[in-house]
This record gives sequence, C-alpha cells and structure tokens, in this order.
Amino acid sequence: MKRSIAAIAAIFAIATGIARAQAPLNSPVPVILNILTVNDNLDRTLEFYHHLLGLQSTDTDPRARLAWYPQAPQLDDMYRNHSDTRNFYLKIPGTDLILEPEQFRTSTAKKLDTHVQDPGAVHLIFYTRDLDTVSGWLVKAGAKVISTGGKAVRVTTERGPARELVIQDFNGFFVKFVEFENEPKPAPAPGLAPSPYINGATIGIAVQDIQKTAKFYRDAVGIDVRMPTNFTTNAEEARALGVPGAEYRESAASLPEKTPTLHFFEFKGATQKALHPAIADPNAVVIRINVPNIEAAMAKAKAAGAEIISASGGITVFGRNHFLMLKDPDEIGRAHV
Repeated sequence: MKRSIAAIAAIFAIATGIARAQAPLNSPVPVILNILTVNDNLDRTLEFYHHLLGLQSTDTDPRARLAWYPQAPQLDDMYRNHSDTRNFYLKIPGTDLILEPEQFRTSTAKKLDTHVQDPGAVHLIFYTRDLDTVSGWLVKAGAKVISTGGKAVRVTTERGPARELVIQDFNGFFVKFVEFENEPKPAPAPGLAPSPYINGATIGIAVQDIQKTAKFYRDAVGIDVRMPTNFTTNAEEARALGVPGAEYRESAASLPEKTPTLHFFEFKGATQKALHPAIADPNAVVIRINVPNIEAAMAKAKAAGAEIISASGGITVFGRNHFLMLKDPDEIGRAHV
C-alpha cells in the first residue's frame, strides 16, 4: 500500500526533507507526522535542540547527518529547488511529533526579520517540567528572549496556571516554553535517570484570517477545527508572546491522541507583515500531515482554492511515499500530501 503524506507548510523559518515518520501511516484520519524547519546553519540548530534541549535522534547520532546529501529529483520537484541538502530528525518526548531541521546548500535567500505576530510565523510550543533550568541553558548559550521584560510570565491556561517564556532559536524560529504550575513534577525512580526536561509539544501558526484558515483545513485537509474565539486582550499572554497591548484570537485543530494540537492565532493591534518565503528559503516551515487518500485530498484542496506548488504541478512519488505540496488560500501555509 502506498503511503500518502500531506504536509502543511507555514512560513516563518523552516526547510525539510523526507521524514521518517513515527506516527501511524495507515491512520484513517489526518495525522501530523513532523514539522520541518528550513535553517541557514544546521550546526547551530543541532546545538539548540539536541545539545541544549536534549531532544534525541529517531535513529542515529544526528551529527552523522550533517554531511551534505546529493541532490534528488524528487526533492527538486517537491521544493522547487535544485540543491544538495542535509537534515536530521529529533523525537519530541510525550508526542509522536518529529522535528526535522533541514538546510539547502544553494539557497542564497537571507533570513527573514520575523515577529511572533506576523502571518506565517510558526511557534514551536514545548511543555517542560523545569522552565528555569531549560531557559537558563538557552539564554547562556545566546538565545534571544522575546517575552516582554526578558523573563517568564505567569498566565492562566485551560490546564491551570502556568509560566510561559518565548525564545528565538539560533536560526530565528520562535519557541514557546510552558511549565504548568499545578501539575506534579515526576520524581526519579530508584536506579533510573530523571524524566526528560521536555515532555510534550504543540504547534502554533499566526495567520491573516483565522476563519478562512479554519475553513480550509476542515474542507481541504479533513481536520476538525474548532471555531475561533473572539479577539481578547489577555495582557499576560500578550506579554509572554512579546506583543504587549495586542489582541488575538485562537482556533485549534482536533487530532488523534499524541498528535500535537495545531493552533491558529490571528493578531490585531500590533505591527505585522505577512511572510512569503519560498519553501527552500531560511525561515520557511513545513508541517507534514499523513492523509489516508492523497488523490482525494488533492481534489478537495483544489476545490477549496489551494494552489499546488510542486514543480510538476502534481503528486511526487518517492519510494513508497506520495507527496503533494499545496499553498492554502490564506497564502500562509503550504500543504504537502
């Protein structure tokens, strides 16, 4: 049976290659497999996510994957870029999500000057059992704090009170860390190592029109998206995001257990600029989604107004995997099936 993989790419800063998905490929419903970030310095990405955050490879030592891989016609078609590439895969504890940073050798594009509120900006949202320790490592190594005041902000969430801090990684991507204050901290069992500092993750995307985006994901991708809330002036959350005084509203996509929730944010009251890099440019992001039937997904996406952006204008076959790159009508995301 062929594997049909769909990926929605949002623009912020990310690039990708073929994922070694850990999620079930025969799921009857769409499942997020991985998030691919396009970087201009993969060595620094390895330092941030592997050495400092402690995320582990899905197969081998990620340092072994820093060598350049020869150009492949299938990747040329998917990403409209003739180039050698290099990448690695990291597992995020507590989820089936794979982080796949990638770099294209021939890309000459400059990194975007991105902001959390810019339509197309993607936020990696990590849950942690020890925010102070994790953020201390990152800041000491040179990561930039985005949250207002340069320190964690106490907020109220659906899971109770929490502390949040938004940091920009070494390649310019936004990473929000959340520590829930009322949840018990796991104690190490005798003779066993403590649990990982990162214990879960979700994904956030800033969009121009949240209702239009929600409709697209429901109609074209088959993901059940909760209707957006009204705009709110949550002062604490705005400070945590580094946009004090801004209003925002949120919608979320319901996905199977251990598949990270996909959040959409629309901001107002803050200076914004939409981000439209090519997929192989630094600061582009691709969210890859597995779908049960790629031909049906392509027909639905076309009917919903999506634009196919693979070089061939159709489905790319790569071994047992079938891929389709799409741009959604909001011109924020790209879908890869």
